[in-house]
Amino acid sequence: MKDLARFIICIEAKRKDGSVKYSYGNHPSARVLAMIGGFDYNESSGVYTLYVDPRWAQIFSNREYALVDWEKRLRMRHDLSKSLQRLIGTSADEIQKYSLDILKERAQYTGRIRDFRVSLERALLELEKLEIIANPRIETSSKNQPQAVWMRLNR
Repeated sequence: MKDLARFIICIEAKRKDGSVKYSYGNHPSARVLAMIGGFDYNESSGVYTLYVDPRWAQIFSNREYALVDWEKRLRMRHDLSKSLQRLIGTSADEIQKYSLDILKERAQYTGRIRDFRVSLERALLELEKLEIIANPRIETSSKNQPQAVWMRLNR
């Protein structure tokens, strides 16, 4: 309970034009977004009641969160596939493009880029097989850098 009561997070949602839609935790008047809004114990019934901070309702009311398909996730064999599933779910873009350097850094992969590329290709094929993405490929960007590209399938 102590850990839940101290749990805080900063969340900022932006519109497609880059302007801020709402922000919790970054502004001095709302430094924290607490997970817990209250906690009660009814002695006569022995029932504990945990209340969530009502600001969470705004965050989730417009489905502005990433859904993880747990059935598919449990069938994943590779950690990189799981990491990419979260990345895919957080972007509203149908066509997603990420440089291999960014993906390597995000995955905290310390090996060579060519070894990471092999792992990435394996993870992309697994995500395609699970019907999370379609048409995954590694191509050269306009800046002449290797990038992974795929199409996010509808949720």
